[in-house]
Amino acid sequence: MPLGDTIVAWASPAGGSARALVRASGPACPGLLQRCFTPAPKGRGAVPSRFALADGLELPVLLLRMVAPASYTGEESFEVLLPGNPELVRRVLDRLTSEPGVRHAGPGEFSARALLNERLTLEQAEGVLALILARRDDELDAARRLLDGRTGDRYRDWSERLATLLALVESGIDFTDQEDVVAIDPATLRERIAGLIGEIEGLAGGAGGREAGREMPRVVLVGAPNAGKSTLFNALLGRRRSVASPTPGTTRDVIEEPLHLEHEGLADAPVLLADLPGLDAPRDGVGRAAQDAARAAIADADLLVWCDPAGRFEAGPVAAPAGARTIRVRTKADLPGAPADAVSICALDGWNLGALRRAIADGVASNAPSALAAVAPRHARSLADALDRLREARRAADTPELVAVALRSALDAFDDLAGRVSPDQVLGRIFSAFCVGK
Repeated sequence: MPLGDTIVAWASPAGGSARALVRASGPACPGLLQRCFTPAPKGRGAVPSRFALADGLELPVLLLRMVAPASYTGEESFEVLLPGNPELVRRVLDRLTSEPGVRHAGPGEFSARALLNERLTLEQAEGVLALILARRDDELDAARRLLDGRTGDRYRDWSERLATLLALVESGIDFTDQEDVVAIDPATLRERIAGLIGEIEGLAGGAGGREAGREMPRVVLVGAPNAGKSTLFNALLGRRRSVASPTPGTTRDVIEEPLHLEHEGLADAPVLLADLPGLDAPRDGVGRAAQDAARAAIADADLLVWCDPAGRFEAGPVAAPAGARTIRVRTKADLPGAPADAVSICALDGWNLGALRRAIADGVASNAPSALAAVAPRHARSLADALDRLREARRAADTPELVAVALRSALDAFDDLAGRVSPDQVLGRIFSAFCVGK
């Protein structure tokens, strides 16, 4: 990442819009302002200006100049607000990058420069990405805590307490031949480790749940052929998307559509609803392909909706993947049948669909990753490693040598969070996930 270059990027979402934002940072910015803009601000500020395109045409823009070191990156910087026509944005970028020493920015390079110029800490840089990824209220709160440094303060507190415990344990090992030296007794050690474990679990959340970083949780409708899955699929979506027929085996492929659910903290966050081929013994090559597709979708599911019109649910259609939950649904509840220990619905007239939607929303919410894991999976992995090592230390409290090894490994996990372990690898993992305008 050469810091001597000046970088530019299209910083707003791609595509047409009323306005677009182009961002630049680096030593060539003052010269670019003088050569490309009329007028150009002498110092920090925002002015209406005109941008000189390569063909001599002038484009009306709003120009914002930031002066080093009081800018986001700590460098000379400016931002251009212009009409959001993608062709105009490309022409502006082409004009800027035609200047010596100016190039397109790489992913996350603006935030990386802010980190290297000490305008952001590592946790705050990840907080920028976390704000972009956040889709729920609790995820936004976790991102803000990263960005304003509150999460980093907790990491430093835990790290200092771990270092103190490690020093006490190691001093006890060093002076085992001196009876009058008692660093920390096993009962106190267990108590202090348990306190750390409880605090870290409060931030990291449970170990189960769906994969962090997944765009939408996947909900699949499973069951035997002609169990009413396609009719239910259409009813949940509120439109005809899948072909429904009394003939078994009509659905031969996986059909997926976003479904919006209402749930506390999950409002307007969609799930990916999938209608699958009915599960049975295939009779030909096409049937085998359909069964393979269905089982692949089930293996990738976060929530199974098991449909059975008889409501017997005598045997599961297929093993649920690890971490996935199952909701049992008696479809075709308008037909005669015994009451079932399940959600009964009638997809034809919509009876009790609201209860099923709530059950799906509850299932997805309970199976979601922690807010921190959703927006900062690297942090969740390091915290999980630290928790594993602390539990090992608690179990081995009567053996100081084993405790010391486990505590040192837990401390290493917090060093990784702070970027003190393999810094090039840490930075590469973080900033490769950014878009180029950040």
